Amino acid sequence: MDSRLLTEDGWKDVLKKSPTLKDNGLQKTLAAYEQLDDKEHADRLKIMGSVKQLASNLQKAKEIATLAAKDKTAVLNYLKQVIGAADAEQREIAKAKVLAEKTQALAAKTEAKKKDAGEEDEEEETGQADLKTALQGIKTAKKPYYFLYCDAKPFGVIISRKDIRKSVPHKKELAKLAGGVTRAPRFGEVRYDGGKLVFEMEKAPAGAARILQKLIKTSTGLGFKVMVGAESAEDEEEQGDKAPAKAVPPPTLDKGTLAKAPEVWHGTRKILDTNIRQLQKAILQEYGSEHPKLLSRIEKGMSKLDSILDKLDTKLADSLAKANAARDDGERKAELQKSKGILVDYLKYVKTEPLIAQIDSNPFGVATNLKKVLTDSLTNMAQSIG
Repeated sequence: MDSRLLTEDGWKDVLKKSPTLKDNGLQKTLAAYEQLDDKEHADRLKIMGSVKQLASNLQKAKEIATLAAKDKTAVLNYLKQVIGAADAEQREIAKAKVLAEKTQALAAKTEAKKKDAGEEDEEEETGQADLKTALQGIKTAKKPYYFLYCDAKPFGVIISRKDIRKSVPHKKELAKLAGGVTRAPRFGEVRYDGGKLVFEMEKAPAGAARILQKLIKTSTGLGFKVMVGAESAEDEEEQGDKAPAKAVPPPTLDKGTLAKAPEVWHGTRKILDTNIRQLQKAILQEYGSEHPKLLSRIEKGMSKLDSILDKLDTKLADSLAKANAARDDGERKAELQKSKGILVDYLKYVKTEPLIAQIDSNPFGVATNLKKVLTDSLTNMAQSIG
């Protein structure tokens, strides 16, 4: 089913192609539907009923008869598909409504038990129902949904049509789902594409796709395939949890030139990111079976590794690219002076940051070589600046 059938933009495109066709309120109704939250089952069912009625009325409208034969056929086919999509959507909403009602009843029953036994697990039941509702809606959504993900055992994920990335209540809810873990969650956007859920997040931890796929299956019973960026759960399975972590060796660099300098620095940061991820993977392999609290402390310590990339950011590459694109020698000279200042700061950091040496001397068999990679690259940057 075309994901645009139940969207305002999809119908607007049809109207643009047939300017003599007048809208009867279908556009406004579709726009209102897109603004509803997944949990508003009654309103969503009502609007889908209106969509079916309005589309059916349009099929009989006089304006349809005046259209050219080709345009008439295209519009009628589109309206037929809209009615079919609305009918399918109603069935899915009805299922979600029944599930939510059952969950509420279960939550009420659990609440009664909690008063006697001190149990506090109804949040998890509700959270699982909300997750299932979101996943049912995302398959036909026009825009990506948003998510919060706790990557520390026992893990947890919340998905919503609304932007929850900075929502304090949702972060608290995630902590409950994740067994009380309060570390800062990963966050980003998730979409349904090519039959898979595709999560986009910065600095995704090793094994995230496989963990999210299993978490969703366990929590909701839905067998979605999952990708995190370009990595799928299947890719991670093929690599295997016990496969040795391999780092990228220091590259051989040609003499530095201003034109190639930005690309070299971006490549350097990519090597740093890859090698740090491989070290994190090796650490998790070593301690993956430890007690959750101990593992949480280990993962919290690993998050400090990311501070290297935060410090050695893209400012140098941006400045060098600007210098290379300068319109005259004066502008280029001024920008290169800024590049030199950034380079000096980077050199001081690499020389004085003890974490770099600690990473390179790790006992997990991962040859990160951060010191050499950085030294070679920064030397190359100095040659480029001249």
